[in-house]
Amino acid sequence: MNHRPANREKFASDSLVIEQLDLGATAVGWNTFRARITNLTAGVLSVGLELRAVPGLWLRPAFQNQFVFEIPAGKTQTVEAQYQFRRLSPEAYLRVRIGGVTHTGEGRPWVSPLLFERQYAIGQNNPHAFDPRPSFYLFRTEHFDIFARRGSLAQSRIQFIAAERENGLRQVEEILGLQYADRILLVFYPDSTTKTEETGHIGAGFGGGGAIVEIYNAEIQLDPYHEVAHIVAGDLGDPPALLNEGFATYVSERLGAPALRYLGHPDKTINEAVCALAASGDLIPLAELLRFTEIGSEVSRPPVSYPQAASIVKYLIEVEGVERFREAYRVLVNGDEQARFGQNEQAFARIFGKSLVDLEQAWRRALPCSASH
Repeated sequence: MNHRPANREKFASDSLVIEQLDLGATAVGWNTFRARITNLTAGVLSVGLELRAVPGLWLRPAFQNQFVFEIPAGKTQTVEAQYQFRRLSPEAYLRVRIGGVTHTGEGRPWVSPLLFERQYAIGQNNPHAFDPRPSFYLFRTEHFDIFARRGSLAQSRIQFIAAERENGLRQVEEILGLQYADRILLVFYPDSTTKTEETGHIGAGFGGGGAIVEIYNAEIQLDPYHEVAHIVAGDLGDPPALLNEGFATYVSERLGAPALRYLGHPDKTINEAVCALAASGDLIPLAELLRFTEIGSEVSRPPVSYPQAASIVKYLIEVEGVERFREAYRVLVNGDEQARFGQNEQAFARIFGKSLVDLEQAWRRALPCSASH
């Protein structure tokens, strides 16, 4: 994190000079970022600017926007761009990236090559910042910083919760053959209203960026392993959703949790759900499922893709072998580019020694309901 005042920054490359950065009001709501950029080249220079406003702690959401500016040859120009904080904690920061410009397949600008990157800590001593931590009890373990609302059910059970999560993390490490060195932020709210007001998230829970936030009360207690598996597995790779979500769901069932309780099949095991889907002809071809970049949106058909991905991962680990699965998790890369699809398919077939069609048939034959028939 950069604690040096932004207005003291000065950066020079062969093509441009960046100076006199101004972060604006750094308040909740819209703010204006400014910087003076000098074009050192003999032609018009396209400059990409990316602003990412991160509220810090476990607050959401983080907003990110890209902008493109055309600066004439040899000229200096003050660029302006808007960024927004919906919430702002003492650990909030603004990430600034400046560089060249490329475009994604959808035509969105992307800062590349990256020339300048800073993260400015703006939440500390900021009168606009909100700190939820005083209303929480903090319990630390080897890997977790656990925050439970004072007087809540989660606080009364915090030692059990801590032991359960640490045990799950160790078993995920063992399956993946790695040691997780970072810390995980685990936060429990007693009800949906309080969680939504403070975090900005609607729903029973979320995970990301090394943090897990959940509702915990007598009626709602989420799967204790799914999000932990995501965070730990992130040290191994960033594969397509088939492996990513499939592994987290598989691990939950392997460690004794009702993995599908909130994923469309509350009373079924992974393979029981898959067998029912196979009987109704609702399964997704493996080649198609491997192209999913996420599972959760309506288009991804979560009641089908969650159990199916988990069942395939179960087969890959328990039949094809965990070493092959680890390699696939490391090598395959999530992405929606056509070239990436082809690379992932080739790597998948190479690692497991079977075409996608043959592997899918082998998985179906291994199901307890013989879904291939």
